Amino acid sequence: MIFSKNRWLGWLLLFIYILIVAKLVFYKVRIGNIDYHYESVAPRLTLRHNFILANFTPFRGIRNTILSGESASFILQNFLGNIVLYMPLGFLLPALIPKLSNYKSLAVVGFLLSLTFELIQLFGILGNFDVDDILLNTTGTLAGFLCLQIYLEWFKKDKLSGSE
Repeated sequence: MIFSKNRWLGWLLLFIYILIVAKLVFYKVRIGNIDYHYESVAPRLTLRHNFILANFTPFRGIRNTILSGESASFILQNFLGNIVLYMPLGFLLPALIPKLSNYKSLAVVGFLLSLTFELIQLFGILGNFDVDDILLNTTGTLAGFLCLQIYLEWFKKDKLSGSE
């Protein structure tokens, strides 16, 4: 497939990608007008407080964000950020592991990776657990796979038309 000649490059990209996701999830950054830096609040929190702040109800955080009166750009950055963050997983994994070249397998892997990061945030007091992040991240994984499928179809058609 894509990394057939240089599989090591694909694995290196996947490793770097996971490090970047971990950095963004655990050591937040400021993007636009959204303050993603958690370091100033985390030292004052306890595990009990982190459980109180956690969102375990699907779509509650999404609904609350939409109804909060925040600007459309804030809402878009919040939702798209979670989706776009996981898109590379959706095209790197199937390119490296052909058994993961289906939506069901990728949804499970994207879900489990996101769940792992959310649980580390919850129990490590490194951020707020939010089930909606898991849903959006899983959606991002699937969107990345869809992009890969579109690219492969386009590439196949381009190759066929070029060989005539």
